[in-house]
Amino acid sequence: MDDIQGEQKSGDRGDTVFPVTLMPPDGQNATCFTESLMKMLVHDSEHGQHLTSPLFLPTSPMQMAANRNMGARLFLDETDADWLLFIDSDMGWDPDAVDLLLDAADPMDHPVIGALCFGLRKEETNNQGGFLTVPFPTIYDWRPDKHANMGFVPRYNYSPGAITQASATGAAFLLIHRNALTAMRKTVGDEWFTRAQLSAGGQVMGEDISFCARLGQAGIPLFVHTGVKTTHAKTVWVGEDFYQGARVLSSLAARSDGDVENLTERKISPLEVIRGRGPVDDH
Repeated sequence: MDDIQGEQKSGDRGDTVFPVTLMPPDGQNATCFTESLMKMLVHDSEHGQHLTSPLFLPTSPMQMAANRNMGARLFLDETDADWLLFIDSDMGWDPDAVDLLLDAADPMDHPVIGALCFGLRKEETNNQGGFLTVPFPTIYDWRPDKHANMGFVPRYNYSPGAITQASATGAAFLLIHRNALTAMRKTVGDEWFTRAQLSAGGQVMGEDISFCARLGQAGIPLFVHTGVKTTHAKTVWVGEDFYQGARVLSSLAARSDGDVENLTERKISPLEVIRGRGPVDDH
């Protein structure tokens, strides 16, 4: 974990945070989001009072990049807040999550820092109209994938409770300092989150990974605080494979005596667990 002791923390400086959420057009956000938001606002009113009034932007999937750009533009041009906080409407988090991120954040050394979030990948069909799904941490390193192609690859074996530098992360719970967006604006304009190609003629990246790629090009460091934990509302198909995978995990946990680090060191792929197989490489 990066050593930030002895520095004046952003929370101690009284930094202000502008929360922005991209909402579904029908307004049907996850109940975990509503509960977490209410608890966070109550906590903030009783403690740091860092949060400004939140901004909610109704957003369809095709508007994700444009509305993240809009949120960043409004943050820079219409507020004097120090930090922009993106929170997705299908997330859940602890009331003090913003405090913890602010304590680790710094305008120069840690200008962009995200919470520990997870995605869910549809790995393969279950031949019944659904999919075998695999969770993964949204902590990405720029390295070869299992096919030897360079790209942003999930870091399955991350250090728990640490502030770790990464090449990319998602924007589901992401804190960004004003200085970072201002510096990027000089070269990319107001296109911070506009989707970009990984390479000429290559795959088009999501708006969050595109933002992180531009951060890297600008030399702005990105971090993930794995001690700030979240939940992510997702759809899974629960069948026998899923059930047997859960039993495998329970058995492994029992044999490890709750030692999570020991489990991760064994490099067991989530998909292999679903299939009831043993340790494999983390690709």
